[in-house]
Amino acid sequence: MELKLSLALLLAALVPFGAIASAVPTGELLQRAALAPVKSFPALDLDALAAEDALRDSASGYPKRFALAQPVDLTPNTAGAWSQLPDGD
Repeated sequence: MELKLSLALLLAALVPFGAIASAVPTGELLQRAALAPVKSFPALDLDALAAEDALRDSASGYPKRFALAQPVDLTPNTAGAWSQLPDGD
């Protein structure tokens, strides 16, 4: 219920500014997105991560894990397919 209300309030706030129309992907944008290269990562060992989390949970003073660092070497200059849209974006 709260999510629906939050979305409704967000949409109501954006409509007067025309943000809805510019945020909806057009056909050309969707075609370009389909051609974008995809980077895949190896599967995580979820059993090992769960065991690590159980150890951390049993020790006091450690925060809950919310992410797992993955080494990458991706920058706007070395990865992706960059182009300019007809409207200059």
